[in-house]
Amino acid sequence: MKVLKDKPDVSRWTLKYEVFGQDVEFSWLARNMQPIPNQKIHWRSLEGLPNRGAVRFYPKGPSSCRIELTVSYEVPQVLAPVASALKPFLESLLLRGLDSFVTFAREYQESVPKS
Repeated sequence: MKVLKDKPDVSRWTLKYEVFGQDVEFSWLARNMQPIPNQKIHWRSLEGLPNRGAVRFYPKGPSSCRIELTVSYEVPQVLAPVASALKPFLESLLLRGLDSFVTFAREYQESVPKS
């Protein structure tokens, strides 16, 4: 994922993977919608692979929260015959993305000076 320099609310996403011995790549532009601080960040695709999603944060304590990811997408026609077989792969991909986000958030929190 790369944020566009001239449009900081737009990002270009690329998904590359191998399925059944074939290299597959999809990309799309996404607009980051207005976040609700400490509650939700969300996006929708502008072009490319149709998708939208949200990450919601639910307080769990003074320095922790539960994170909920919701994503909806359209399966490209070329993958329709194997869509159900791809579900575990896509779920794994999304969980790895959430794990990366958690790592980023923890490192960011540790770098912010305490008042």
